[in-house]
Amino acid sequence: MRLFLTCYQKSGTHQIYPMFAPDMPQIIDEASVNLRGQGIERFGLSPAPLPSELSAKTVETLRSFPGKAFGHVAYLPEYAEALQVQPTKVILNVRDPRDVVIAEYESILKTRAMGGSEGEGLWNFHIPEEGNRLLIDTADPISWLIRLAALRWPNWLGWMKHDFVRVVHYETLRLRTAECVHEMLEWLGPEIPTRAEHLMAMQSGNVKAPTFRKGLVGEHRTRFTKEHWRLSNELLGPILKRLGYNQLGLIPRKRCLWRPRP
Repeated sequence: MRLFLTCYQKSGTHQIYPMFAPDMPQIIDEASVNLRGQGIERFGLSPAPLPSELSAKTVETLRSFPGKAFGHVAYLPEYAEALQVQPTKVILNVRDPRDVVIAEYESILKTRAMGGSEGEGLWNFHIPEEGNRLLIDTADPISWLIRLAALRWPNWLGWMKHDFVRVVHYETLRLRTAECVHEMLEWLGPEIPTRAEHLMAMQSGNVKAPTFRKGLVGEHRTRFTKEHWRLSNELLGPILKRLGYNQLGLIPRKRCLWRPRP
């Protein structure tokens, strides 16, 4: 039995993947499917290849990797088929998209403060509608990141319809660690060895990671303006509901591992 962990960027990858191996190999989505979406050209990007133009390398890697792997890999049916050539379980690690927006914003600021070159930083694109200024230099960068999130997140939701996939929310891993570790061990079974002590260490705040910042749950509540709330409700509303969130955050549920109804 293999394990594949996939995660939208800034959703807590470094919180969860060390539970499975000190350094799991990363699979790169060569087809850049996570950038597909109507209107993506406004960020100065060309639409990513259609499914018929998929990189054979990505499909073959998903088909043949041994043991465990992770990657920021958005959904395509071809990817799911490749994974199931061998018995494989998939964990989709998600985080409130509004908190992801704040994490992306802070990541760009950090890159700039460290002297990164122009344009460096996750999603710090040139915006044609803003005089081709970098996103971080516009009057309201967070609004642009909300718009980008609305284009990207739908390309990840397809993972949730498969029986071999379980959703794990960043928030429950932070706030109900012991319970989540127990459920993951139960679902994965003995065929997939884990390092459960890594996640258990989070309860005492001992987890360190190169990209882990504050790790706060619900940080957007103190950072969003009224316009950000309006825009996120309008553009992210259906996505939040599908992922299991509402206006207040994660909808409480009994179990940590989750497979939503189709």
